[in-house]
Amino acid sequence: MKIVEKDNIIINSNKINKENIIENMISSLNLDIEISENIKNEIMIREKIDNTVLGFGFAIPHCKSKYINESKVVYLKSLTNIIWDKEEEPVNHVFMILVPENNVGEHIDILKDISSKIIDKNFRNKLNILEDKIEIEKILNS
Repeated sequence: MKIVEKDNIIINSNKINKENIIENMISSLNLDIEISENIKNEIMIREKIDNTVLGFGFAIPHCKSKYINESKVVYLKSLTNIIWDKEEEPVNHVFMILVPENNVGEHIDILKDISSKIIDKNFRNKLNILEDKIEIEKILNS
């Protein structure tokens, strides 16, 4: 399963908090401003229900949205720590998953695929040292 396109990879973002990171990731999709705002609101509501820090320095904000027609995954790697939630460890890697609201199966499949990669120490070690979008795309989609 191809998780992310090279154009949806952000490296070394200078954003330092959850809301700014989410805005940055959504803006990378070049959506209409109103749609972007609606998606941001959906993700932030989901974050209030249950934060999406997975551990190992990863967060996976996600939502099922009526504002998109096809699934999108954006990956962001930050060289500085992002305070995602005051009660959790800092984050350096963020996968944002957007899935059309009627596509629950794909939502779960994407979450499982990303989660299974994150628990692999070799994957994390490689991702931590890579800074080239093409190399990152290869490892994310392997």
